[in-house]
Amino acid sequence: MKKSNIILILLASFIIASILIFYINGKTHEGKIEMNAKNNFKVVNIADFTTLVANDGSDIHFIKSDTAKLKIELDDKKSLSKQLFEVKNDTLYVYKGARMFAYGNNLKSVVSKKAYWIGIHAYNTDSLKMNLQDGEVYINYGEGSTSTYKYIEIQSKDSAKIRITGNVSVEKMVLNTNSTNIQLYNGSFQTIVGMLENHSKLQCMSVMNTINNLQIKKDSTSRMGY
Repeated sequence: MKKSNIILILLASFIIASILIFYINGKTHEGKIEMNAKNNFKVVNIADFTTLVANDGSDIHFIKSDTAKLKIELDDKKSLSKQLFEVKNDTLYVYKGARMFAYGNNLKSVVSKKAYWIGIHAYNTDSLKMNLQDGEVYINYGEGSTSTYKYIEIQSKDSAKIRITGNVSVEKMVLNTNSTNIQLYNGSFQTIVGMLENHSKLQCMSVMNTINNLQIKKDSTSRMGY
């Protein structure tokens, strides 16, 4: 078998494996929602926030709403005696201990400090900046979600995983990634620029993606795939 054919087969196998891993992870989290559907929730009104900081092990959804609030999933098997969140100035901090749903309409910045999972549902905004360390982040999460972003900036490291999926439109996305896996599904991107370093990957997982202007630099360990 020709060397070029072997390389193509290995590349295809890697892409298929990556799709399966993300699919399984996504389904696991969705399954958790279904299994816990009978659980109660505690709703807390909070001050409006523009920055979300998800700390080590936290599990948070962000959902657009005119009213700022936090919905905390109650589980009889878990104690909620520990501090799960706090709001300082215009920043919402969330901590490990329960799955939470943050509602608001002015989110401009997301910081992940080894968060377990972050899901941003349908959302429209001029600018969203993300600084991510480890963990998984889904942008435009949820079946049938539609989102529009004029500008997204992502700085990420330490094996962060980012998935942008569904009907999402982005005018410009700037990437500065280190050891990060970014997967794009079915989106429309006017411009993507930036740098991939230290085994980072930018993968277009669907032929439905549209990228009009791609200007990505990468080191020898990083790659892009279609």
